[in-house]
Amino acid sequence: MEDEGKGPSFSLVLIDTMLWTRFEQTDSGYAVKVHVEQPSYDAPVVVTHGEVLAALVEGKLELKRALLRGLVRTYGPEGREGEFLQVGPQSPVSGMNSKNG
Repeated sequence: MEDEGKGPSFSLVLIDTMLWTRFEQTDSGYAVKVHVEQPSYDAPVVVTHGEVLAALVEGKLELKRALLRGLVRTYGPEGREGEFLQVGPQSPVSGMNSKNG
């Protein structure tokens, strides 16, 4: 299991472009591998659209709201689907809990 304060490794696919990106946990945060062929077999997968991702990054949409609306979906090994949502200081979603939404 990952260290406390850090989120787990996971893969992201943008359904509009079918772009797969893998986020792998490191000691200093995350290493990002873009254009991977497929997700890691044992890591959670996040599925969304490029416009949704842009709205999350820009703070125009709150992650919780995107999840509730089905704009972001998570899949993965049983019990691990939502692990990437663990927000810590080095989590990839730590900046996506904005005041908007």
